[in-house]
Amino acid sequence: AEAGLAATASQAAPRLRQPLEPAMHILFALREKGREMTAASASALESYLRRMGDVTRVRLPFPDFSSHVRAMARADVVVATHGGFEANLMWMRRGTCFVELRGAYSHEAYGWFSRHANHFGVQLHSVTISNLTLHWQPSYVLSDSEIHGLLQFLQGQLHREYATHSIHYETH
Repeated sequence: AEAGLAATASQAAPRLRQPLEPAMHILFALREKGREMTAASASALESYLRRMGDVTRVRLPFPDFSSHVRAMARADVVVATHGGFEANLMWMRRGTCFVELRGAYSHEAYGWFSRHANHFGVQLHSVTISNLTLHWQPSYVLSDSEIHGLLQFLQGQLHREYATHSIHYETH
């Protein structure tokens, strides 16, 4: 499965946005310990995310609080594994999106984080990862279909935000 991800990521993919659109700012947060995405999965997903916008890849925990808040506030989209880090969506701007990569072991679709996101005006989108079957599983692999589903969702977000202008993009 890992070899398939690496090969898939290196193949030419269709362009996911128009060249003149400003870049979507995507924060790709990876855990250091526990429920960590494998290197091949992270590389494959990051490769596709870079076709959609400006990606900042960080390892959790952040080195300091101020860089943490700045990164969250700048992001149009945050992609991270489900967990306590989601509480930090309070630093995101209204109208932005937090994508949680959630384990197949969990039956609660959103719970507390959904209420938290609604309170702060952040859209919470959950992607269930079939290979993540235990809460304290050390690592997991993303399938091609899970990556494809996540990218389709983000593509819709990109078009929706440009149509409604609810996110203010910085120009370079």
